[in-house]
Amino acid sequence: MRLDRGAGVVCLRFSLLDAVPGVRHALTTRLGGVSRGPYSSANLGLTVGDVREAVLENRRLAADLVVAGAHPATVKQVHGVQAALAEAPGEPGVPLCEADMLATRAPGVPLLVQAADCAPIVLVDPAQRAVAVVHAGWRGAAAGVGREAVASMQRLFGSRPERLVAGIGPAIGVCCYEVGEEVAEAVAAASGRAAGIVDRSHGERPHLSLETALRAQLLAAGLPEAGIDCADLCTACRLDLFYSHRREGVPTGRFGALVAASLD
Repeated sequence: MRLDRGAGVVCLRFSLLDAVPGVRHALTTRLGGVSRGPYSSANLGLTVGDVREAVLENRRLAADLVVAGAHPATVKQVHGVQAALAEAPGEPGVPLCEADMLATRAPGVPLLVQAADCAPIVLVDPAQRAVAVVHAGWRGAAAGVGREAVASMQRLFGSRPERLVAGIGPAIGVCCYEVGEEVAEAVAAASGRAAGIVDRSHGERPHLSLETALRAQLLAAGLPEAGIDCADLCTACRLDLFYSHRREGVPTGRFGALVAASLD
């Protein structure tokens, strides 16, 4: 990934997705923006207690990273696998519906999902010029959100999985994500029990790698290994760049993943 110090919000970009013509994406950090206090400074979450006007300005600045002058389309994230189709930019502060995936083929429509330990995924179909963002926590991973996201791209756009490219963004890492046995088992079972999903070397309780689980699900859905890029950044370790609900508690902010098919 490369760090991009934009005019308003500092972001990261995947080299793999940067190489796709006609698509712009960004993974925001907590740097830049106008929020204060525990939300400092580029908080994109409207439901965490921050000043509404500050969050909307941060979202505007974040959207400019992918499409200038358009407010991002958002959803009310519910830790599920539902997908929503966005055909126009969002209305400031108003989610389109309840879902955990937003997709579009309309040029100039920025899509946004938020996270603060969960993994954001960016999906791109270069052939169809279709794009999507996905919010994936352990509940989503246990429900197979990676596979479901690919199935939604197939249903909405006729995408061929082997032609998709994906970036799995920063999330709480296996180093810091201690979970219960039921959570570990549910995510492992939904991800083909791929090596590295559950790590038992940290103590009595298992540790979970969301990134590994989601990568396994995308591979099982038909994406090639060369078509998946991973941030490999732990949000709980890198509080200099990201918000972490588990490490910081309440209140804290949310960073985001954005993508758009460009107008040119």
